[in-house]
Amino acid sequence: MTEDPVRLLRSLFDAALAARYASAELHAHRALALQTLGREDEALCDYDRALALRPDFPSALNNRANILRARGA
Repeated sequence: MTEDPVRLLRSLFDAALAARYASAELHAHRALALQTLGREDEALCDYDRALALRPDFPSALNNRANILRARGA
């Protein structure tokens, strides 16, 4: 049985962040992986981290807004 590619990507992002390679891009990409898995609360946290590092990050802003819009917020 092969590992789900999205879960594998998430584990790679987790490892990179644990190694202190934090960047807005890395947080945003992990957020997208979490969002794809339906883990929206965790994705929002990562989008917030990405935006704290780079407030003008278009894809993080857009994807975060999409989650909130889907929730009716």
